[in-house]
Amino acid sequence: MDYAVLLYFDDDASKKINKWTYDLVDLGLDRRYINIGMKPHLTLAEFNQTDLGSTEKLLQEYAAKKSSISLNFSSLGIFPTEQGVLFLNPSVSSDLTIMHQELNELLSDCCSDFSPLYNEENWVAHCTLGLDYNEEQMHQAYVHMRQVFEPLTAKTVSIVLYGCCPYHEMSVYPLNNHDI
Repeated sequence: MDYAVLLYFDDDASKKINKWTYDLVDLGLDRRYINIGMKPHLTLAEFNQTDLGSTEKLLQEYAAKKSSISLNFSSLGIFPTEQGVLFLNPSVSSDLTIMHQELNELLSDCCSDFSPLYNEENWVAHCTLGLDYNEEQMHQAYVHMRQVFEPLTAKTVSIVLYGCCPYHEMSVYPLNNHDI
């Protein structure tokens, strides 16, 4: 996919998530996720895009109207694929579901070829802690996180247009003109 739409979190939550991510690397686990350089986030959509100007305008206008929402990360999860992803799993609230639905509907007017992983019926809301873990590394990461994990509340502060491959932040739109 060429592009993604992400939600960034408040500084306190981001610092806590980054600490957990770096702790996993300090255990000797794969550092690919840190090397990518992404801030802690939750992905709402991935797509190939045909009208960048319209997408940026749409995201800016949408973010200006939307209020921040609270996300309660209450559990850990894994995607047991070859890419081996360990993540924080938020309780899916109606606010998050509505934001996901609204954004994907709005983006469908100017974007194409959406990733099926982020379609409403397949979407698993998550915040990645580490990836590319083999079975042994996943076990080690899980055991460590089980010892240090505590539920975390994060406040969303911005919607982000992100370019993929190479990964790079393109535009950051504060929610409801929230200072970032």
